[in-house]
Amino acid sequence: MDVDAACTERGRAARHRALKAKENQVAQWLSDLKDDLDAATTHQLQLTGADPRRDPLVRQDLDPSTAHVLMGLARRGVNRAPAVYVSLVCQRVDAVWHGVAGAYVAVCTCSSESNGRAAAERLAQALPAEAAPIATARLPVGLRPRPGWWESRLRTAHRLYPRSGRLWTMTDLHAVALPRGNAALIRTGPRTTSESNLLYIDDQEQIDALAPLLADPDGPALAVVRVGHRQLLRRLAGDDGQAVQPALLDPSGKGRHAPVGWSVVEHSGAAEVTRSGGRLARRLAVDLPDGSLGPRLWTAPRLSQDGAVDGPGLVRLLAELAGRAPQTG
Repeated sequence: MDVDAACTERGRAARHRALKAKENQVAQWLSDLKDDLDAATTHQLQLTGADPRRDPLVRQDLDPSTAHVLMGLARRGVNRAPAVYVSLVCQRVDAVWHGVAGAYVAVCTCSSESNGRAAAERLAQALPAEAAPIATARLPVGLRPRPGWWESRLRTAHRLYPRSGRLWTMTDLHAVALPRGNAALIRTGPRTTSESNLLYIDDQEQIDALAPLLADPDGPALAVVRVGHRQLLRRLAGDDGQAVQPALLDPSGKGRHAPVGWSVVEHSGAAEVTRSGGRLARRLAVDLPDGSLGPRLWTAPRLSQDGAVDGPGLVRLLAELAGRAPQTG
């Protein structure tokens, strides 16, 4: 072998070692993904990226249990070098799919198409054992290849939590049915600085009672809903064992602010659930005769400081305010 050939051979070997090192780094990231996802809630996801030297990614308003990993052929850089792109995507709690993290893995230029396919297959083997492959035709509509999104380049797709239940979808609450042992997370308004518009419910009667509160006078009771196992959804909704109890607020706006989301208003000897307690309480106060006792405004119970509204706790609060014994399930 002449000197030029030997140099070429050594250069190729060095490049292959560098490519393999990068592939191994991404494979390790895929193998470790579930540790971060298992610890996340809809309020906060902290994720180590494919490059461990960078700061962890912090995201909110995502459901980690909807995570999918997609891999496909790509071109990168000014030289359009062939690569495999690995993408982690999750649903937000408004049902929109969101790219969370990704990594390019360069492939050998000797035969980029075949090497890209082989690299995607090897990387897929690094995914957690429970990850389930999904055919393109069976992917959620928002993830299927289309112009500007993977097109014909997608090679593998996996759902990391195939047994976690249904995905988020916009639906009419009248049509939501809870199978035995399941619960629902219901997003009923825009996300503010907390999960005050996210509601955890584990009883069909509560969902049926909620529907009229959300119904448009001329249409259905639309909300974004996720149905799944109770234990999983309570964890996702932020249940950390430190529930936040309802608090009595001043509906006049003096002192503490009235809650933006779910709350309970007491007035005229009755109590009712509302999605805008401060506004309702102030309107009722204006209509009261002089000297009458004004409405009282309670915050909704929460699963934790950063957690969703506790639907069963909301029902118990109503029962207690009405002078009845709380219902137990």
